[in-house]
Amino acid sequence: MDSQRSYEALFSTETDVSNSGARESALWRTLRYAACAALGLLGGAMGVALAIGLAILIQLALPPHAIFAPGIVPLMVTAVLAGLSVSWLLNRLGRHSWPSLFDVSSDRGLQVMLVSSVFASLLQTLIFFL
Repeated sequence: MDSQRSYEALFSTETDVSNSGARESALWRTLRYAACAALGLLGGAMGVALAIGLAILIQLALPPHAIFAPGIVPLMVTAVLAGLSVSWLLNRLGRHSWPSLFDVSSDRGLQVMLVSSVFASLLQTLIFFL
């Protein structure tokens, strides 16, 4: 009989810990991920702005009769790489200025930032070319 009770206790889903702390932790974690995603979107937007600015600077450096018209793929690649760089720098700046916000198992917060940056860069570049 005693072994039956220990077996039930091992596979029971009931806990003695209050759920209020778990809810608060989940809410705080969600807010941190949302902040990381917002910074990733900002990094992606800045990457697109840098890529378009680079294309404008190249056009200004060319002689007046030459036209620089990059295709969508080179501009997308440039925007994504610039967005990833800016997002990484924003992550470093965020960790330095507000460490409690970016302490979401540090690699996961960075992953959220980089993925949202790539999606923002790609979408904004496609909208720019439409």
